[in-house]
Order: sequence, then structure tokens, then C-alpha cells
Amino acid sequence: MEPYNTHSTPSTQLRLVYDGGLAVQVLDRTEDEVHQNPRTLPLWTFRCAQWQKRGRLGYQEVWRRLKRAPLSAGAQEAWVDRCLYHGFSYSNAFKSAPPELAQLAGGLR
Repeated sequence: MEPYNTHSTPSTQLRLVYDGGLAVQVLDRTEDEVHQNPRTLPLWTFRCAQWQKRGRLGYQEVWRRLKRAPLSAGAQEAWVDRCLYHGFSYSNAFKSAPPELAQLAGGLR
């Protein structure tokens, strides 16, 4: 996939269609940490949902990765679903700013 839209006319600007930066690093780190320790799923869900709500992470991608990681580590699907629904709903009610993506790319501390 090319990172920029190449179907532009001279009167249109280049538009980034794929960002392989911090957002992807955060999702990669999230998936790795949740797979290693499924008990971190509620917090990772909440943090990623905050950034999804702000438009930096895609909803489908966040949900898919957060569901796949603990299931592949042996977690029960009912528990995973509850964590995901709770984390996304709680992030909608939470008004404070999330940690910076650069911090999340380094893992939870």
C-alpha cells in the first residue's frame, strides 16, 4: 500500500491514506502486552478507546486486536467481550485527556 494518495490532480493536495507511525506502534505494543498478560486488557482497552474516540486509532482495528490477543493466550471469550464493552463505554464518559501516544507506544507503566 502506498502511503499517499497518488490519484491527485494538480489542484488537490497529497492526502495521507495510511499512517504507520505511533498509532500502529501503540496497537502493536497493545497486542503484545495483552497477549503476554491478559489481565492488562481492561486498561489497554480503555487507553486505546480514548484514542479511537479522538480519531487516531480505527475502531475495527482496535477491537479486532484487543479481542484476538487475550483469546490467543487462553482467556475466556465472555470475559474478553465484557472488558471490551466496558472499556469503550467508560472511555466515552471519561473527559480527561489520555496519555500521549508516544507514552503508550512504550507500554503501560
